[in-house]
Amino acid sequence: ADAALIRKIYLLNGVLASVIGAGVGLAAGYLVCLLQLKFHFLKLSGGKIKTDGLHGFSGTTEEESMRGSVNGGGIPVSIDAGGGKIFLSFR
Repeated sequence: ADAALIRKIYLLNGVLASVIGAGVGLAAGYLVCLLQLKFHFLKLSGGKIKTDGLHGFSGTTEEESMRGSVNGGGIPVSIDAGGGKIFLSFR
């Protein structure tokens, strides 16, 4: 076998290994995501409200929710993080 044929064989081998590895990895990742959505193996939550510099708010503040009013009146404020982060400040 000449050098060009050996080079083609190694190149094809590398391409096939890369494509098959990427496909198997994507399929495994997708399967893990589906299983997590169905069976909730890990409890994941990230709801937090950060209120640095929030002045004039009166009401209740918890880690994932806020209820009350700003500057003593107006439209009531009701905020729920529900799995994300909320950064709230008035200037």
